[in-house]
Amino acid sequence: MNPQNRHLIAVDLDDTILSDLFSLNAKSVWKLMDLQDAGHVVMIATARPTCIALPYYRALGLTSLLSTVNGNYLYHPDDPSFTMIRHELDAEQTEHVIRAIREHSLSHAWMQSDDLLWAVGEPPKVPYFRIMFGQSRVTRVQELPLLPCGRIFASADTETQAMAVKAQLDAVPGVHTSVYSNRHGSYSVSVSSTEADKWTTVQEAAAYYGIDKQNIWCFGDENNDRQMVMNAAHGHVMVNGNPALIADMKALGKGITRLPCAEGGVADMLQELL
Repeated sequence: MNPQNRHLIAVDLDDTILSDLFSLNAKSVWKLMDLQDAGHVVMIATARPTCIALPYYRALGLTSLLSTVNGNYLYHPDDPSFTMIRHELDAEQTEHVIRAIREHSLSHAWMQSDDLLWAVGEPPKVPYFRIMFGQSRVTRVQELPLLPCGRIFASADTETQAMAVKAQLDAVPGVHTSVYSNRHGSYSVSVSSTEADKWTTVQEAAAYYGIDKQNIWCFGDENNDRQMVMNAAHGHVMVNGNPALIADMKALGKGITRLPCAEGGVADMLQELL
């Protein structure tokens, strides 16, 4: 294939090509496999760690780099000569986060380094985290260790409590904090490096494969996909995705899939590449 005609297609998993935590959409899978067979690069960029992302990488028959934990890690599952790229909190940043969690009495704290988890207490009782904890290598601790890591997560009883943690950590260079309400009526606090983003790893993959930025396609559905779907030359948010992200993409004149994940929305938008 002429290098100028080679494209990089980066796809999120959940609610992009994967429904209900487990179900890959057949139409999107076949289209992505056909594109790889034609010489394009197809990669997964997911919030999932390796243990619950790799089975889908295998199911698609991919031969590319894999981006996990929201851009914290970029590596090649089958090429040990490719040194994993890490965008982690360092030990000093971790110490600031742990101090803020302790000072504001957050609960259910855990930290993650891809498939390694350190947890204080039980994880949030939601299916995704139950699966992740079930598949990862978990160490139960009284207090989180002062180690480099991909992300740190905790729960706050009130929005005021959560925002106080965010305000404290916003003053720490290189630290990004997200706060959002959850289905249990409490607030989740997620902390990672400002360098950790799916779009960062997509650009790193494009550079590795020598693919022009005008030939990058990205598909996602949530705010953790925001940078890659907004900045890619061919960025698309799923029509079943986050309403605020859809509205922002529409305002910018960026792509929104015609079909939802469960109906092969990714495959539908990729028709023109074959």
